[in-house]
Amino acid sequence: MIMAIKRTTDIKPDFNMASMTDIIFLLLIFFLLSSNFVTPNAIKLILPKATTEKLPVKIVNLSVTENLQYYIDNEQVSYDQIENKLRSMVSDIQDISIVLRVDERVRHGDFVKVLKSCNKVTSRVVIATMPE
Repeated sequence: MIMAIKRTTDIKPDFNMASMTDIIFLLLIFFLLSSNFVTPNAIKLILPKATTEKLPVKIVNLSVTENLQYYIDNEQVSYDQIENKLRSMVSDIQDISIVLRVDERVRHGDFVKVLKSCNKVTSRVVIATMPE
């Protein structure tokens, strides 16, 4: 005699995804927040110590207006004077950076000419932009 055992509870094949999406969402937030705190230099090094001080960097502003007027630290100069003026500044100060502020309406070719003049003097040229 075989007795049929009947279950008292029925198993429903439905699956509630609400709790799973909550967990996924919390993990996503955790990884997004923790990824900002990771140091980009992951190589562990012990650097030597030195007693020398870092020399301050001199910043020179070179501005070019839409009408191709050139200014070095608010002093108007001609295009031919740019390189010589910058060279005299570099000879006085060893560590110099040039911040190039060019109007967006200046033609690309004129911009490149000014950039070449700056690169002849120093390798540190920064192009200033406005944040979007």
